[in-house]
Amino acid sequence: MIGAGRLASALIPALHSAGFSIDQVFSRDPAKAEALARQVGAQSTASLDQLSGRATLVFLAVPDDALASVAGAIARRLLHEAPAMDTAPAPIPIPMPAPMLLHSSGAAPSSVLAQGNILYGVFYPVQSFSYGVFPDFSQIPVCLTANTPDGLQRLQALAGALNSPTYLLSDEQRSQLHLAAVMVNNFSNHLFALADQWMDAQHLPFSLLHPLLLETARKACMAHPRAVQTGPALRGDKATIDRHLAALREHQELADLYQRLTDSIQRLGRS
Repeated sequence: MIGAGRLASALIPALHSAGFSIDQVFSRDPAKAEALARQVGAQSTASLDQLSGRATLVFLAVPDDALASVAGAIARRLLHEAPAMDTAPAPIPIPMPAPMLLHSSGAAPSSVLAQGNILYGVFYPVQSFSYGVFPDFSQIPVCLTANTPDGLQRLQALAGALNSPTYLLSDEQRSQLHLAAVMVNNFSNHLFALADQWMDAQHLPFSLLHPLLLETARKACMAHPRAVQTGPALRGDKATIDRHLAALREHQELADLYQRLTDSIQRLGRS
C-alpha cells in the first residue's frame, strides 16, 4: 500500500481481515506508515527504494497529481531493481503472478499507471473514508477497470473477497460517476457547513437539523431525489423566499448561493 491516508487506513484492515497478506506500507511520514503497518503485521517504509518486490498487487493511495510519477518509480523498482526473493532452489517452482499497479481515484484515468507492459487497473470504492472508522465493504460499491482480462479477474477476486458489489466501468464512466459523487458528498457537506455556520451565528445548535438531514438522505435513497423535493422554491412561496433573502442581505455570497439554488430547483421542477 503506497500511502497511509484515509483510504489506506480503511482498506488495509479490510483486506487483511479478508485473508490477504499485506507486505508493506509506504508513507513519506514514517510514523504513519509504521502505525498502519503494525495493525496487520506488515513492514513499513518511507522510501520507495526499499520496496521488497514481493507484492503482486500494489495500491497507489496517493493524490491524483502524483500517480504517474509514483507509478513510474514503483515500476522501475519492481521490474528492474527488485532483489531476488530467495537464492535457495525451491523443490517445486511456484510461479508468482505478475505485479499489478492499482489506484483508487474516481477522476484519474487508469492509463496514468501505464508503464510498459505492466498490468494496471482501478479499484474505486464509492465512499468517503475517515480515520478510525472501519466501514463494511459489503455495503460499498466498488468500480473496476483493468487493462487486461487477467487483470480484471484479479480485481473481481479482490472485490469478491470483500463481498463488495462490483461494477465494471470505463475510465469515462467512472469520471462521470465521480462528478456526481462530488455533488452528493462534497457539495452537500459544504451546504451543511454553511448551515452550521449560520446556526452558530444565530446562537442555535446545529443538532436541531440532524433529524431533518438524516431524513432528507433517507428519502433520497428510497426514491428519486427529484420526486421528494420540498420547500419554498418548489412551492413558489415568494414571500418566504423574499424573507430569507432579506435575512441574508449582509451575507452576499450566501444570498447569491441561495438564489442560484432556488432558481435551479424551480427550473428542474418545471422541466
